[in-house]
Amino acid sequence: MATWSARELSYCSNVHPGDSLNEVRENLLRFIAAVKSSRGLKQLQAGLWLSNQAVSELMGSPTARKEFATLLNQQGIELTSLNGFPYGNFHQSVVKEKVYLPHWGEKARLNYTLLLARLLAQMLPEKISEGAISTLPLGFASGWSTGNQQHAEQHFAKLLLALTELEQSSGKRIRVCLEMEPGCVLETTAQLINFFTETLPQALPQYGIQGSTIKRYLGVCYDICHQAVMFEDIEQSLTDIHRAGIAIGKIQVSNAMRVPHAQVARNLLEQYAEPRYLHQVKTRDKQGEQQFYLDLNQALTNDSFTGDSEWRIHFHVPIQAEHLSSPLLSTTRSAIEDTCRFLVANPSLKPHLEIETYTWGVMPEALHPANDTRLINCIAEELNWLHSTLANFNLMSP
Repeated sequence: MATWSARELSYCSNVHPGDSLNEVRENLLRFIAAVKSSRGLKQLQAGLWLSNQAVSELMGSPTARKEFATLLNQQGIELTSLNGFPYGNFHQSVVKEKVYLPHWGEKARLNYTLLLARLLAQMLPEKISEGAISTLPLGFASGWSTGNQQHAEQHFAKLLLALTELEQSSGKRIRVCLEMEPGCVLETTAQLINFFTETLPQALPQYGIQGSTIKRYLGVCYDICHQAVMFEDIEQSLTDIHRAGIAIGKIQVSNAMRVPHAQVARNLLEQYAEPRYLHQVKTRDKQGEQQFYLDLNQALTNDSFTGDSEWRIHFHVPIQAEHLSSPLLSTTRSAIEDTCRFLVANPSLKPHLEIETYTWGVMPEALHPANDTRLINCIAEELNWLHSTLANFNLMSP
């Protein structure tokens, strides 16, 4: 059965502000290396977020790449995966729907992803032959058009041809992994499976691309929070994806808010209706049909929205938390344990495991880290909890 070592448990650096290469370097020294040290590790695999600006700076200068590789080596940081979802400005005052731009119907998304792939192929440790890059699930569903879809398929064809050439020249396989998210073109497991097993196999042969190439270089980045918000059975969802022959390249270990009675908890929920990120809300009406609101603040101010049934809210909260500031605010932590059960049942799989709690900076005051030291401790506490939880399922190496 596949197992993970302590250094293979990573966290995504999109929690730290910084679009430029200098800011990425600072975050490596200020936070990532400190998290590694706080866990008593000599090496730590990193799931870096590199903006388009940062990766362009790196790929535009051999000297910058050499210095960056030296810095990673000196700090004991192994670059094995990248977050290629946010293009840039992920910590501006208002992000909201802008996080989905450019979408896969735009050439800029292809170009950005290819820069990340070429960089990761160069930065992967010598003994590691495959890296993963997470990306958005085509784009935001609102406004998605037939033209966007056609352009996206063309861009995936170009991506796959480039990744094939990259493996031939570098010996490294880079897998680009689509990450389902509520409100996006691909938000459900059924939609993802249809895209991989129907849409792409029908669209790409005209570009000379066969199904084996799709399977080799594309996959899914499974964000546990997102699919829990969708009320999906996590273990069944992962099983369906695996049985469909879709590679699970990365699992983002994340925890959503679950509120059994939103009307009762309204005052508490208002603390989480912050202005920077989208916090999509799903609930069910009395007939069991799902209802959707794009953002928590919209849900709270709409009198027609169901408030006497359970709400699932896309707000990444600490992964070890079963409850937040009150028993009225619960979480989907059990979905992480369901993921562990899936990994136990499928011992040949070993996806990258990466905690993604990018919301520390916008959490209510009771949860908000007051300084660098507290943020480092919060991240380390999440990693320690994940370590212990995996160990309980016999998924950690001795």
